[in-house]
Amino acid sequence: MKKNKVKFVYTRKQASLGMLSTNHMSYTNPWIIMAWSFFFPGFGHFLLGQFIQGWLLFLWEVIVNVRADFNYAIMLAFTGKFQESIQILTTEGKFWILLYGSVFCYTLFESYHLSLDGNKMYALAYRENVPIEIFKINAVQINYFNKKNPWIAAIWSLLMPGLGELYNRRITSYVFVLGWWIIIVYFSNFLPATMYTFTGQFKQATSILNVEWTLFLPSIYGYSFFNSYTYAAEQNKLFDKQQANFLKNVYQSGTFPFRLNKGGNLMRIVSVFDHSLFLEKALMDIQEQGISKEQLFAVPVDKSKDKSSISVDTMHHSDGKSFIDIPSLLAAFFCALGTIYGFVLYWGPVIWGLIGFAGGFILGCIIKILGVILHSKKKTKHSKTEVVLMIDCPKDQSNQIVQILWENHAFGVSKVDENDP
Repeated sequence: MKKNKVKFVYTRKQASLGMLSTNHMSYTNPWIIMAWSFFFPGFGHFLLGQFIQGWLLFLWEVIVNVRADFNYAIMLAFTGKFQESIQILTTEGKFWILLYGSVFCYTLFESYHLSLDGNKMYALAYRENVPIEIFKINAVQINYFNKKNPWIAAIWSLLMPGLGELYNRRITSYVFVLGWWIIIVYFSNFLPATMYTFTGQFKQATSILNVEWTLFLPSIYGYSFFNSYTYAAEQNKLFDKQQANFLKNVYQSGTFPFRLNKGGNLMRIVSVFDHSLFLEKALMDIQEQGISKEQLFAVPVDKSKDKSSISVDTMHHSDGKSFIDIPSLLAAFFCALGTIYGFVLYWGPVIWGLIGFAGGFILGCIIKILGVILHSKKKTKHSKTEVVLMIDCPKDQSNQIVQILWENHAFGVSKVDENDP
């Protein structure tokens, strides 16, 4: 007797859409992930979607660091007061710093290897091409994937950490980031120090700042900027992929004629779009005019994968390359240095922290741009065209169809008459 073989089907999701938040997998650079774990344990895990581990490590960092006065000791060491730095760490025989090393090293190790594992799982999920749920609704909340402007998300995070998460519809992350930002700002006395700074009272601003809590701010500020940009860019990629699958399944009919018959009354309209909800709206509007699905043909176009360039719009390519990874890390690093040395410089930690953030980001951008110039052998112009849409319609409807396409932000539209030579 032959035994029936049991087939196992492995389905790996690329994204999960909840009512209050979203999570996704993407390619990441393990060294960048480890660098964010170095700046603040837990951040690397957040970037990988490992939120429970990230929250635990974040809380551990805050508790142990504050109890050990570690940030204060760092500030003293960087300003040349080494003996005072040692005394701070051993005050009253606390020695909390002895708890720091092992967990800190584990965080670096684990985030690096989680990134490597995540890249492998993402590659498998991408090949399986499991459908992505892009819309959820209940009585109190609507959540969905849509195209976002990554720079808008980043700017909101610069104005107030957490707002970029809210812009990306990640409410749980928004509550966590904004909540801890408020807590740290409160204990650091950052708001009155800012007021004193911008009214020219630099000594008073420096004197009221709590060093231990103040040095948490640069890391959170830089991370919020980087994460909100990254997530928006990755969400755009997921939206594009899902819409491409939808167009292939619904609007690539096997009966669509690729050659118009002469002597009839048909006009072929060819248009180009990027992936967006406007494209789907245009398809619905056209069908409401009596055009059937068999008269529509949509072709998603693969984007260029030129390795000599870095895309500002998309964070992670198949090699984990990105434009603002180094600028964001340098911005956080120099912001921390500016804050530290601001305690001994005239303008104070607030001004020097902002100068450090801006200077680090600009330096990082220069490094990335120079890298592209040095390694590029040719210039490639990237077209925004992502979908080619063809419509066969009666000639007397052609102007109406063209108007619908323009109203839904087509990049270009052309008519092909069946009687043209």
